Amino acid sequence: MRILVCYIFFVSSIFFCSSQELFIQSYDELQGSERFKGQEYTVVYDNTTHTHRYFDHLGNEIMLIKSYNEKGDQIALSIEKNSKSNALEIIIENVVVGVIVNSTIYNLDEVEIGKFYRGSYSEKKINNFWKGLDHRHANISIYDHSGVYKVGSFMFKQKVDHYAILGIEKIENVENLDPRSLKKQVRNIQRYYKKLIRKYDLKNNPDDIELQEEFQEISDSYNFIMKELGVDSKKEKMILGIVPQDYFSEEKRSDWSHDEGYVPYTKREIKDIQPDTKIKTDELYNNSEE
Repeated sequence: MRILVCYIFFVSSIFFCSSQELFIQSYDELQGSERFKGQEYTVVYDNTTHTHRYFDHLGNEIMLIKSYNEKGDQIALSIEKNSKSNALEIIIENVVVGVIVNSTIYNLDEVEIGKFYRGSYSEKKINNFWKGLDHRHANISIYDHSGVYKVGSFMFKQKVDHYAILGIEKIENVENLDPRSLKKQVRNIQRYYKKLIRKYDLKNNPDDIELQEEFQEISDSYNFIMKELGVDSKKEKMILGIVPQDYFSEEKRSDWSHDEGYVPYTKREIKDIQPDTKIKTDELYNNSEE
């Protein structure tokens, strides 16, 4: 009986507390910040709106959501009110990536990146909210906890830490390194990368999509770092190990001038006769008028 009375008191006191707008993932492992990790909440049925409402242990009302990226994978995202600025912040994996003002989502540079619905959920109201809004180019979608109602949509690309993906420390002040030190750093990364990719046996695992994606991610980060260090990691294909393969390409040849001693055969104008022997070729192209 005592437990029941306490529970009734807790529920009734909830509605008199100053509610705080909080949106968290309905799965602990996908909550957007450490603040809500493992947090429990109380479910209360509201007889007025005939909906379930959710409250934390302090009586603050929260909204449960599910968020997805462009691949359809659920991501760790929460929307929390900053206690100091009162700004409603969008947090992904403990990092603030944007704020919500009224129903508009802005990034940290105050550029509009999306929309967010903050009214009561119903199919009619939400459909009216999205009507006329162009959110086709968004890559993050936010739904209510049931996954039925889409309540948010915005464009966000998380900054990729290529050094962390490769598992090495970032080289600071690259522009101030002397050529010898830079070359040493590059060689160390190249040796590390060659050793790292040995475990990716793609040839014998052609159907392992996860392995291929991981290998591609590491390779992309390696190429990015090499380019950042001023090195083209994609070596030019050589003919006889000496001349780059594209040296004789049409694009290369078209840039050569008469003064350089070579004009592509296809670029020369030859009338009436086509040379079919070395002698005729010499007669055509080396016939100097006296």
